[in-house]
Amino acid sequence: MTVKRPLLRASARFVNAVCGFALIFSVAACSNKKDKQDSTVILNNEPSVQLQVIWSTGPLVGPVRDIAITAGPSPLMLVAYENNQAQLFDLDGDPLIDATDLNLKAVASGVVTRFSGLDIVLFPALESDGVPKLVGYSPSMTTPLALAFPDKERPLGGICSLPSSTGDTLAKVAFWTEEEPDLIQTGDLYLEEDQILWRASESQSSDGRQQSCFFLPSGELSVSPRAHHIKLEYPNETIALHRDDVDIKLTDKSGENGVSFKPGVTIKAPTTVTAFTGTPKVSVGSYRDGMLVVAGSDATGENRVTFIDPVGLLGLDDNS
Repeated sequence: MTVKRPLLRASARFVNAVCGFALIFSVAACSNKKDKQDSTVILNNEPSVQLQVIWSTGPLVGPVRDIAITAGPSPLMLVAYENNQAQLFDLDGDPLIDATDLNLKAVASGVVTRFSGLDIVLFPALESDGVPKLVGYSPSMTTPLALAFPDKERPLGGICSLPSSTGDTLAKVAFWTEEEPDLIQTGDLYLEEDQILWRASESQSSDGRQQSCFFLPSGELSVSPRAHHIKLEYPNETIALHRDDVDIKLTDKSGENGVSFKPGVTIKAPTTVTAFTGTPKVSVGSYRDGMLVVAGSDATGENRVTFIDPVGLLGLDDNS
């Protein structure tokens, strides 16, 4: 397999800078995935919404358990596989590193930041037992590095966050524990004297056990008892995608609809879905209106990650 050169540029090795981390989270929507047998969803045979596939990766090493991306002009994607391996890609679908064992059950979208004189990408993640980790990557590394959270030793049920450029804050973060799945804790990831630290802000109770959370661009936190959900805000529309027991559903102002995927001229469409994420209408690489990212297998049984432009989904025009 040909590994593409990373898009970031570092001035020093990341492995020498991470030793002083006191606590690190990152940016994202994330789901709590406990049962690998429930991860594959066969799409509705007669859906009322059809989404256009724009691009995809090549065949992957196996089924995908979760995916996460970074925003910005040169985004990266972290793929966690069912076989406990993980791999980084750019949004051309090209691998940056070979798959490596990290034992991750969930990953959250990453943030690119500068720390100790180098550019690094940070992805929050949960190991299979719920123990939080941070997956760190810089171009000087041949494999990503999984770091423990020193003061977060209890297993977490889920984690999500939102990047921030306010003052010293890098990201807003929300999470809950396995012991208290109805208590959502929030706070800020911030930078102080070349250290990335955690500042708790508030806790809020929810109705019942939570399975996933997602920050909207406005800072509003969306939580759900569903295994996986995301919300995308646009000027004239808010769409929500979630996975129920038998299908992937999309909810917009017209109501709730099943979905399927239309292949491109040379790009196969997924017929099953194992994970998905998305970004709102912000610049993500060449996707000026954001995007949906869907992992699953196609009719031949090959596993891929496919990229979907929400302009076709929402009927957005150039002035939206």
